[in-house]
Amino acid sequence: MSDYPRVSLANPGNRIQDMGRRARIPSGLTTSHSLIGVNRARPRDGLSRPCRVGMACMLALLFWAGCGPEKPESPSTPTPPPSAQDRAELTLLLTGQALSTLKPCGCSEDQLGGLSRRQAILNMIAPDRRLVIDTGGLLAADSEQDRIKLEVFFQALTILDYDLVHLDPEDYDVARQRGLVQAVLFDWITSAPLAGPDPQLRRWSRTLDLAGREVRVVVAAMRADAMTPRGLAEVFGPESAGPRLHVVITPDEPPVEPGVVSQWSGVDLVIRPAAANEPQVLHDGVAGPWVIAVGRLGEYIARVGVRWGADNRPVFQFKEVAVDERLPEDPLLVELYENYKLRVKEERLIDRMPQLPLPDNLEYVGSGTCKSCHEYEYERWATKKHARAYRTLVEINQQYDPECIACHVVGFGYVSGFRNENSPTDLRDVGCEVCHGPGSAHVASQLAGGPYVAPGRPRLGCIDCHTPEHSVGYAGHEEEYLRKIVHWREQKSP
Repeated sequence: MSDYPRVSLANPGNRIQDMGRRARIPSGLTTSHSLIGVNRARPRDGLSRPCRVGMACMLALLFWAGCGPEKPESPSTPTPPPSAQDRAELTLLLTGQALSTLKPCGCSEDQLGGLSRRQAILNMIAPDRRLVIDTGGLLAADSEQDRIKLEVFFQALTILDYDLVHLDPEDYDVARQRGLVQAVLFDWITSAPLAGPDPQLRRWSRTLDLAGREVRVVVAAMRADAMTPRGLAEVFGPESAGPRLHVVITPDEPPVEPGVVSQWSGVDLVIRPAAANEPQVLHDGVAGPWVIAVGRLGEYIARVGVRWGADNRPVFQFKEVAVDERLPEDPLLVELYENYKLRVKEERLIDRMPQLPLPDNLEYVGSGTCKSCHEYEYERWATKKHARAYRTLVEINQQYDPECIACHVVGFGYVSGFRNENSPTDLRDVGCEVCHGPGSAHVASQLAGGPYVAPGRPRLGCIDCHTPEHSVGYAGHEEEYLRKIVHWREQKSP
């Protein structure tokens, strides 16, 4: 194990790469940034979609005051008239585990995800035959940037007309401390212990009219250890004769044994959002309820079709729908993201990132210093895309984003490394010391004519930045990618 400090460059602020999340330490929200909305107790069915979207626009204007022009109307994609059979079917459109991802980074093609592209998928189903639910996991870390993102998520979910949002313990804790749960325009439930025993915070219900047939839908947020026969009976009540749909959202990640699933009586569908990277059926309901995962990072929407047979029991059809980059974007959500970028800049988050000291008093010297002795390598490097990495951020106004900048400059997060746009220009781009390490001791030894001293550490490998999320085509094509950056003298064959 290396004995020098490391900064997670793909996700500075130590945002995690895997399914787990560390505890958050949320901070308060200043009055000037408070969200303004209606009391959650107001019946949601009393607000039409245009009214809710209009209120969301007003909310966004108030929240992002001075951050941009008046927002355009959200586009609507016309849906074909449903058949009689379609009118009798309900479609659940499920998202979750966004983990602070508002949209893909854009560093490679064929990336999936993005809040602004969800509307195109949601509009494929008529509003009166669908329920749109987010199953939790909005945040991934505890930084100020993540807290700002939670406010953006809340506005986006309102604009997208979500029927219900599950706030898992981490999301609820941040939202509560920032005063967001009192102002939201969507219905929500939570599995957070801090919410207390109030059943109205853990259970949501609605009666739907599907082709003249009334269907009672109940969604509950529960931990797996609470899903005992008694606990489920308290939530869902006695068995009813009519068609129903009982859903449980549980934030637990450990695998659940089939024998345990069979004991979940009275439940039709269990959603375990964090159980898999992509949407999938974890248990097919042969003995017990269906159990599914919804995927992560907003790359897919899980689509669950529900029909009711003669016995009034639900029958499911499952499909994953990719949030593909070819889908049209909602201009209202595009504008919301642009205002988010402006907020990140105005908050100067990049200047507030901690800088770790390098071991042995090392310092970064910049690629220009390396050129004096390694001119051939420098000139070759200057023709590669690595030498234009910072410019690609400037072109899309992302150079102020701590989560983006780390893989486009030298030494971000370390003393003497890149700090902001006022840093020396030869610390920009994926320069020499990103891969070879800080060069102060190496340069000093060469200038003094002393024994050779190699550049120090940390030294990054390709996979530190070319993660599956940021570089879709890298895995399995490592040699091909490496050939693109060759800037050294190749060894001649004997």
